Amino acid sequence: MKFIIKVFMRNLNEIKERISKESYEVINNEIDRDLFKYLVEDILENYKAFDKGHGINHIATVIDSSIKLSKYFPVNKNMVLTIAIYHDLGMSIDRKTHQIHSRDMLINDSNLKKWFTKEELILMGEACEDHRASNAHKPRSIYGYIVSDADRTTDIYDMIERCYNFSRKNYNDLNEEETYRRVYSHLVEKYGEGGYAKFYLEESKEVIMKPYIEAQEILKKEENFKVYYNKIVFN
Repeated sequence: MKFIIKVFMRNLNEIKERISKESYEVINNEIDRDLFKYLVEDILENYKAFDKGHGINHIATVIDSSIKLSKYFPVNKNMVLTIAIYHDLGMSIDRKTHQIHSRDMLINDSNLKKWFTKEELILMGEACEDHRASNAHKPRSIYGYIVSDADRTTDIYDMIERCYNFSRKNYNDLNEEETYRRVYSHLVEKYGEGGYAKFYLEESKEVIMKPYIEAQEILKKEENFKVYYNKIVFN
């Protein structure tokens, strides 16, 4: 029991360090306490095994942005939080199809039946599946739109750090110059003007997009990007 409490508190503290006071107040006041305990204690712990780009730091960011966006829509905040925490869980099976595995893991989690109906589980699973930036189709519900936009929450520091760490782990045959080229080309392809990472909700422009837009400006000129890259990677 002491170990379980320790896990809960450790994961809770990591989330609290990275989400806004506004979002944490929503969690305290509007989220079912037993559900929150289950998500933090049992589900978040899985992210400790993932690369830094998909670890608890990223999940905390998605939680924060999801909750901020949820206030603009008549949605179930328990569902919003659950989707945010499950959306990358499928990384434990396969990165390329992780959104599908995340969907299945959520829908088939019998513990969630304590809080959600079958229809709600399916809706949340679809939102997890629909969150990926490279998907050809748009999200099928407002829950999918929320988690998709929340998943894009990033700034130039986060972009570079996540992509660099992923590249070093999964493309470890590349030298430093080759790694740099991969990071820059990938970030331009994904986040640059016309990139495949897109926001859907008008509300996102006010709530979460400012750092993203600033990063797009930096990506336009490689010499500017390289200054940030060197600062983050080599300092």
